[in-house]
Parts: sequence; C-alpha cells; structure tokens
Amino acid sequence: MGSGAGNFAGKVDSVFLFLLITSVFFLVVITGAMIYFVIRYHRKRNPEPKDIPGNAFLEMLWTVIPTILVLAMFYFGWINYKYIREVPEDAMEIDVTAQMWSWTYEYDNGAKTDTLFVPLNRNIKLNLHSRDVLH
Repeated sequence: MGSGAGNFAGKVDSVFLFLLITSVFFLVVITGAMIYFVIRYHRKRNPEPKDIPGNAFLEMLWTVIPTILVLAMFYFGWINYKYIREVPEDAMEIDVTAQMWSWTYEYDNGAKTDTLFVPLNRNIKLNLHSRDVLH
C-alpha cells in the first residue's frame, strides 16, 4: 500500500479490505440464494405447501460459519489495533491542548506554538488535552 497518514495506514487498509471483500462475497452469495429460492419455490410451481423437515447439519453450519467469520474479523482487527496502540520508545511526545477555536502544541524543549510541527521520519506521540471543549 502507498504512504498514508501514518506508518500503520497500510494495516488499517488491509483490515478494511478484508471486511469489504468478505461482506461483498456474502452479499452476492445470499442474494443469489434468495433469488434462486424465490424462483424455485414460487407459488405457481408449488401450489400445495409441503412441510420440510429440519436439517440439524445445516442449522449447525449456518451458526458455525458466521461465528468463525466474526471471530476472524475480530482477530484481524484486534491484532492491528494492538499494533496501532504501541508507541515506539523513541517517539517524540507533543502535548496538544484543545481550546475553543484553537490548538496549542507544547514540545519537549518547552516551546509552544499554534501550528503543529513534526520532524520528518520520526515517530511522534500526541498527548491530547482539552481546556474548554468536549470534542
């Protein structure tokens, strides 16, 4: 993946792509199955309703497959979330204070500015504080 807003943008994109492909795949499969069953069991072709006995294997299958999918999505997201939350030890810390209509940035050397300056190719950690705003 290309360069993004951070060193973890590619990992976030891969989780999103996994979720998107999985969702589109099941959208197509389920919609196709619905259309098939609507045509196959249309009232004109089957005027007399029949009782269809249950199938324990199918019932277990459509419980187990979604459970495995949800667990896989959670695991993939969790691993990448943990990666994003780990701050490198050499990260430069910047205290950011939000106040109505402005931001204040305080650097390790004590300098304060209203503009964020970030050194090239250096990890940073933003410590966010709020003076009078909730967002």
